[in-house]
Amino acid sequence: MTVRTKLVRQRSEAARAGAEELLRRIPVTDILARLSLESQVSDLGLELEPGGVEDTHASIALFFGGKPVVGEIGIDSDFAGAALTGFQDLVTKVYTDMRGELGRRGPLALRQEASLAVTGIVRGSFGFILEEVDPQVHLMDTSLKDAVETTARLLDSFYSADEFSVQQSLERFEQRVVSSVSSFFSLLATNEAVVRLQSDTIEREFKSAGILIADQLARTSAVEESEESVDGELLAVLPEGHIFEFRETGSDEAYRGKVASTVPAAVLVRLNAQVTNLPVRAVFATKRVLRNGQVARTIRTMLHLYDLNGLDQLEWQLGDHSAS
Repeated sequence: MTVRTKLVRQRSEAARAGAEELLRRIPVTDILARLSLESQVSDLGLELEPGGVEDTHASIALFFGGKPVVGEIGIDSDFAGAALTGFQDLVTKVYTDMRGELGRRGPLALRQEASLAVTGIVRGSFGFILEEVDPQVHLMDTSLKDAVETTARLLDSFYSADEFSVQQSLERFEQRVVSSVSSFFSLLATNEAVVRLQSDTIEREFKSAGILIADQLARTSAVEESEESVDGELLAVLPEGHIFEFRETGSDEAYRGKVASTVPAAVLVRLNAQVTNLPVRAVFATKRVLRNGQVARTIRTMLHLYDLNGLDQLEWQLGDHSAS
């Protein structure tokens, strides 16, 4: 069901509830008035009957309120433009990150693919309907719809200040996504605006106090990424789960994490059999999640592994599968 359809249903439900309440107040002797209302209730009931197919395209409604909005009459154009641009920028970065193509800097290559169109203006404060414009029929939800729903949940996690959800978001996304979350909440806070998001899976009203908390939370959260080369020994690999355990030379602490998904399981089976507990050099993609400048969690993905005993390095270089 698209957001547009959902909004129509909500209006119909409200209208039917109002007509039913009025019908209960009208005396049974007022036959003409009762017949008219009964017909109205019946017609609204037909509108609310389930039917049609689920829409697989992205759609979301943003209802703004607060200082930039004049009732249901209008909205400050500078704020509206900045808010829609900020939201689109966040969706684009989430979409690109989910596709594994979000670099640390530079232009967003998938900007056109992630573009949403303003297809309607709705009342109730002052709102905009944003939808994916794609004439093709899709049996499954499009990638852009997944990104829009993920964006709504991402904003909700910071607004709710749920530590577990925020931590998961920081572990999942790159810093450019977190920065865009901060920019969106900062824009709302600076302009004393509020917003209500309504998508296919979530409806959440973001009020002033929560927006200030979310803005502060996003500002004090960061993700740092680097590539590190570490000497030590491979303790174990679980081929099916692509999970490794590694101990750095001179340390009792073991690193645990994922092996890059591009490495075939057959290579990992051989690693377990022939390289475990031998001197190796591992290259990790390391992500550090920071809260208030302190490292809250470190996530490592093993990219390459070299045998330091002088054996054929290409065989154990995880980035080279020619020997697998």
